[in-house]
Amino acid sequence: MSLDELDNPLVRNPSAEPDGTVNPGSLRWEFIKRDLKEKESEFIRWQEYTFLVGTWNINGQEVGGSLLPWLQPGPDSPDFVFITLQEMDRRAEAFVVSVSSKEATWNALLLQNLQVAYPDFKYSLVTSRSLVGIYAAMFAKDELLPSITNISSATAACGMMGMMGNKGAAGLRVKIKHEYVCFVGSHLAPHLENVLRRNQDYADISRRLLFPSSARGIYESTSEELLHTWSERFTPATIWDCGILIWAGDLNYRISCPALETRDLALSGNYDEMLKADQLGKEIEAGRAFQNFTEGLISFAPSYKYDTGSDCFDSKPEGRAPAYTDRILFRRSDQLTPVKYYSAMSLKSSDHKPVGCVLRAQCRVINTNGFESALSETLRKVDVFENEAMPITVVSANVLDFGSVVFQRATRRSFEILNTGHVVARLLTNSPNALLGSSAEIQVYLSIDKDAASQMNAGQAAPEDVLILHVDSGRDHFISIEGQFRKTPFCLSLDELFNNDYIVRLANVQGEEFFFRGIPKPVTRLVEFLVQHGKTVPNLFLESGQAEMLRAIQDAIDADEPLSGELCTDIGLYSVAETLLRFLDTLRQPVIPFGFFARCMESYNSAGAALEAMAYLFSRSFRKGPCEASTTTDDPEQGVPANRPETSSIPATLLYYIHLILLYMGGHQSDCTASLPLDGIIQGTVIKQTPRPRSRTSAASLSGHRAIHPHPGWFHAL
Repeated sequence: MSLDELDNPLVRNPSAEPDGTVNPGSLRWEFIKRDLKEKESEFIRWQEYTFLVGTWNINGQEVGGSLLPWLQPGPDSPDFVFITLQEMDRRAEAFVVSVSSKEATWNALLLQNLQVAYPDFKYSLVTSRSLVGIYAAMFAKDELLPSITNISSATAACGMMGMMGNKGAAGLRVKIKHEYVCFVGSHLAPHLENVLRRNQDYADISRRLLFPSSARGIYESTSEELLHTWSERFTPATIWDCGILIWAGDLNYRISCPALETRDLALSGNYDEMLKADQLGKEIEAGRAFQNFTEGLISFAPSYKYDTGSDCFDSKPEGRAPAYTDRILFRRSDQLTPVKYYSAMSLKSSDHKPVGCVLRAQCRVINTNGFESALSETLRKVDVFENEAMPITVVSANVLDFGSVVFQRATRRSFEILNTGHVVARLLTNSPNALLGSSAEIQVYLSIDKDAASQMNAGQAAPEDVLILHVDSGRDHFISIEGQFRKTPFCLSLDELFNNDYIVRLANVQGEEFFFRGIPKPVTRLVEFLVQHGKTVPNLFLESGQAEMLRAIQDAIDADEPLSGELCTDIGLYSVAETLLRFLDTLRQPVIPFGFFARCMESYNSAGAALEAMAYLFSRSFRKGPCEASTTTDDPEQGVPANRPETSSIPATLLYYIHLILLYMGGHQSDCTASLPLDGIIQGTVIKQTPRPRSRTSAASLSGHRAIHPHPGWFHAL
């Protein structure tokens, strides 16, 4: 009897979906899942619960009084409550820490309001997590606490360089009975035109929000888990590894029509017409973000933006147009049904209104004896089937040439694998499995990180490797990787970046001039552009840049070419500022020595303290020598010796140069924003390396120093 004649689901390819796609999970688990799915009625019953989900951007305000309009949408008490807040903490120092001190305050306030709203039941906090101003918490009736297990939480930041937590998400993951439930509270990028950035934030959070996990039984949670390899290994779980997924928060998607027209529609209550131009709805429909998510029917006024303390939309002449920025989404499933979707208009302490949603949820409850009996029968079938088939595959290429590869830029190549055997071939890769008699495309991405780029710049390494493609129970294929690295000023040492012929001149209105030799040219190019075009740009060094612009700036730096005038927009200047921090982050030695670590961390929360710290670092680290900046009104060649400086003195000159830039920019920025460049330098060049412990004597001498600042008129000419 041939394999094709056998009643073998592993030969018939049960993993092929109706649309021709194939799930990358193990065929063994695929068959087990399908077989157990057919037998679910033998060992599964469904338990119905009521979920109350709420989201509110509180705009950094202190909220007091009753929250009942938000937490009590009706007489029925919820079984589980999921809450997310945004901008819970807007203090300057909060941008560079991961946990807010206000988390405990909100835990107590919400619990107090739940007890008032539903006095017949006692509620308790299950878990909470915060990321700066982003907060997520879960509460439950005490009688249901024994049904909750496997509690975990995680955060993912989407701020500058993925490091500052002003945007991002906090997530919670629990198991209710035998159902995993995941709740994500997020704050995405602002501004009407930033749709692509919001989509990117969604993708980053989806990929990077990982929960601690451990190996579990074959059917400990849901039958869907049988397909996932994370069920078999001690690997983190993603937000997708659950039966119920809820995503709420200030998603910041706006209404894409003129502001006056949007305001008129909102005031007239024509919400359906407004939603036709809703950015989130369009992105979901186009499949660019929140694929397979849905929400309840919106029949309430936009949740943003209001005059604080009123129900009036933003009344400033340049005010923001009304929008449904605050949303509660959930993955499409028969297990979730929206009952009520609403906003609490009577709460007026923020420029956002709270939004809530009541969901009816169906959670699995497994009869252990019935499950074990069904599983044993299924495993007996699998043991027979697996011995009847072995995969045979061939590949279309043994060499992949990536051509010119660029630092931190993924390059893609692909090849095909052909299944010439009688069974579906399982590939240990992210690409699809190979169907019988067909081919599947394998995509390979090559990206050069900082360590590799440093070695390749020095000619000590090349973008070459061997890729091993493993087919489960089949032969391995060896694919050679080749490419040519494009050299870059990034990832070099300050000594390698030294240019004896490149002079920077700083001048003040009294005619005093400072000449610097040895400042890396990429630094001066980026700084000069920021000083020339970005003095009045808000949130400079705080907002993230745009990926396409970041690539264009890096290309210009690599080619030693001027920056494009198209970068003079706010988003362009954010991209230039981020590139400057990235450049300093890639230096092979820190600009700020380890010994000054504590002083810098004490000075990140104000512009004055940041400038004083910078002046102090220069005064302590600078040595008299050939790299010293000179004060003169004569020719720069007479004021700066031509010989090369000691390597140890180059950071001192760069520190002083940055000091003057901060001083100049500080006159045009807010106190919070002006300190952020220094904080970025500290984060990028000191925190990434482990500093050595400092003695008390050293700390005392630092705190007693008094810095002297140059005149604020400096840097008026370059």
